[in-house]
Amino acid sequence: GFKYDSSAYPSWAAWALRLLVRLKASGTSPNVHLPSLESLFANAEPYLVEKNQGNLAEIPVSSSRWLRLPYYHTMRFLLPSAVFNAVESSTLARSGAINYILHGVDFIELHDPNVPQELARHPGMSIGIDDKLAGINSTLRRICAARNAVPLKIIAQAVIDARK
Repeated sequence: GFKYDSSAYPSWAAWALRLLVRLKASGTSPNVHLPSLESLFANAEPYLVEKNQGNLAEIPVSSSRWLRLPYYHTMRFLLPSAVFNAVESSTLARSGAINYILHGVDFIELHDPNVPQELARHPGMSIGIDDKLAGINSTLRRICAARNAVPLKIIAQAVIDARK
């Protein structure tokens, strides 16, 4: 089974943004999950969740220091560039693991005839694929310049092993 989860959002802003997406998509019955309110101030570093079925490493979505603004790719399309860059700098300056999330919609464009037009509501969908990929590439290069990039399963195993 799975050894880790990376869906925790220890950020007040992530909750507010998901609520905004849910409200913006009114009439289309969006499947937007709102994080629990207690998770807003949860641990921002990876931690172990002990369950009867076994232990699970929680690797929260990264957030900036102090303000706890979420740092994941969709934010690039929701925030002004200067704000996103400040969130990125603050997040990369934190100690601990960085979990930068990309979604499937980050790798497609609406001009593709195989892409359903319902995806137009997702942030960044008006951007062409070449520009999207260039943005992903430059962000990943900055992350890799600041950190040692490893798969989440490596971080998860370190969290699990630390409890042994």
